[in-house]
Amino acid sequence: AYQKLFARMRLVKKLDKHSPKDIIEQSKSIYMLKMNGEWNISETTKKTHDLFKLLGIDYLSQRS
Repeated sequence: AYQKLFARMRLVKKLDKHSPKDIIEQSKSIYMLKMNGEWNISETTKKTHDLFKLLGIDYLSQRS
């Protein structure tokens, strides 16, 4: 998984500002929580959301 993440980051030229370890650490702060009987994804910053979208990490979108 680490190597695939590294390859994606190299492809979109983001290795100069971030490392795969940075992305993994950011991912640890994203979790599902249940509010009023409905599951929601925790809040993320726009910067994190845009970076994950660029890398093709899609677990930030709501799934049913």
